[in-house]
Amino acid sequence: MKQLLEAKSAYWRPSDPLIRVSLVNKTALAEQVGGDVARASSTRYEVLLHGVLYDRGELHRELASAEQHNSKDAILVNDAALVLGALNRWGDSAPQRLRGDFFYILRDRLVGSTTLVRDQIGLHPCFYATTATQLLISTSCSALVSQAGVSRDLNRLALADHLRFRWPDPEETYYESVRRVPRGSSVHFQNGQRVVRRYWNITPINLRDPGDQQETAERFQAALDRAVARAIDGAQAGIFLSGGLDSVSVAAVAADHADRSGRRRPVALSLGFPDPACNEEKSQREIARSLHLDQEFLTFAEATSGRPVLEAALALAEQWPVPLANLWNGGFAPLAQRGAERGCSVILTGTGGDEWLTVGPHLGADLIRTLNIRAFFEHVGTLQRSYNVPPSTQLRAALWTFGAKPLIGSTLARVAPRWWGRRRATRIAAATPAWVAPDLCLRRAIDDRIEASLPSHNPPHGFYWRESMICLEHPLISMELEEYYELGQRSGVRFRHPYWDVDLVELLMRTPPHLLNGNGKAKGLVRQAMADRFPELGFERQKKVGATPFFHSILMNEGPELWRAAGGARTLAELGIVNPHAVNASFEDLFQGAEPKRLYQVWEVLRLERWVRARCH
Repeated sequence: MKQLLEAKSAYWRPSDPLIRVSLVNKTALAEQVGGDVARASSTRYEVLLHGVLYDRGELHRELASAEQHNSKDAILVNDAALVLGALNRWGDSAPQRLRGDFFYILRDRLVGSTTLVRDQIGLHPCFYATTATQLLISTSCSALVSQAGVSRDLNRLALADHLRFRWPDPEETYYESVRRVPRGSSVHFQNGQRVVRRYWNITPINLRDPGDQQETAERFQAALDRAVARAIDGAQAGIFLSGGLDSVSVAAVAADHADRSGRRRPVALSLGFPDPACNEEKSQREIARSLHLDQEFLTFAEATSGRPVLEAALALAEQWPVPLANLWNGGFAPLAQRGAERGCSVILTGTGGDEWLTVGPHLGADLIRTLNIRAFFEHVGTLQRSYNVPPSTQLRAALWTFGAKPLIGSTLARVAPRWWGRRRATRIAAATPAWVAPDLCLRRAIDDRIEASLPSHNPPHGFYWRESMICLEHPLISMELEEYYELGQRSGVRFRHPYWDVDLVELLMRTPPHLLNGNGKAKGLVRQAMADRFPELGFERQKKVGATPFFHSILMNEGPELWRAAGGARTLAELGIVNPHAVNASFEDLFQGAEPKRLYQVWEVLRLERWVRARCH
């Protein structure tokens, strides 16, 4: 294997905070460079907060009324002072009571400890690295690897696992020296030790709870109203408006909120996809008209100034601080900038709706295990009515892939746990593309961490709850939210996602599946309300619009030229992450139409290669 390449120092913007905490002098104040960081301190503690707290007025009133606080004015200073007040009153349980988009640093100068705390959902990025004498914290990996004493070596394990679509360590980043604070967690540093603790968890659901549809709908509407109000927080808002239920429901609530508060309604920001199967222009324009929203509508060609979709995304990938995930950001970035030009300081999205308004397919396994056959076939019927998938395919997947198969695995895991664990790991390792990790040491390293990262085959609260928790905790969710943050930084706006509001997430995760699927359709909690509000758009019968065929067509049409112009994956090959000849042969087959389901590999390799190359050459 060739010598490991070291990434070049990436750019660091002044808007990215960089906070330095001494690991050798416990009384020294933390140093801040860049960013808008709030500070507060007492005789013992120092708090630094980046981001924003929600419900400040409520929190202030609750703290000001407590006997522990002699000075009400001290709490009014800033959000860091509110955090300090909460810590003084509630101690270790304080993070659970806070709401917002933030991370904070708590320094205990008496015992010499430092604790990093990230919001429950992980809306706000928080990365850290250590040197011999300092702990460095930022929202940006680039800010950290730009500092003296921090290694810029790329994380070969993470890059190789990425290419087999696995992210086994939620704290891991694409730099060896940089770690992520997981969502809803704290990282505590003291006496050279590091301890990661989860402070936020959700009580599991009772699938048999009958509930009440009307009461559930009312609670949901109240929680969504509050989530949107928190997200806007008095600012001029825009909304990434597609034609789907998630963004439409957010737009409708935001418009109503603006009317009640006497503010200007949000600006609709819509992107037109050129493929007829996923072009929602008619719905986007009709919704904006019905809600009386000013609208900025850009076709993809207008957004990218005529540049092809894949080329525009890869050009962005070169500049991104971590590998770009969303292929469509080549269009969404200019759309966000257009929103900023229209005076929007906050842009709302419908992100999170697919995760929390829908019922995961693994419910089938729980229903089969409890012999609830009627509910099982109602579940299958809901899937068939809600998605553009042949009914026979839906039934087969429900019976086997998400039904009998996990139950058989559960039985084998009880009977022969060690054998079954090894077998699962072996099958995953065997499914790794032959061109990934030709360096045998690297291959062994990524194989060695498979078994420990596998989800339980005997989840104590059922498969439905296990998959809900995976959806909440998966590193890809953190990466998606971090990417929105970066997009906002570049566009001069803040992105807010009401369906990722912590209280709304808790409510929806604990809503029984049959109540989520009101009237036998996915997203029943919002579907009927939107159908009543926009009767001419047919939301009561709308099925999920998918962009997969368009995605495949882009890779087939644009991929070959870009792949050959790049000379393949030369830099990844130098790192020992891919076999250049094998990956080239595999992709040439894909470009000839072989195995279209594997076309996503072209995007994964291209985006990693473009990002790595920009940092190593």
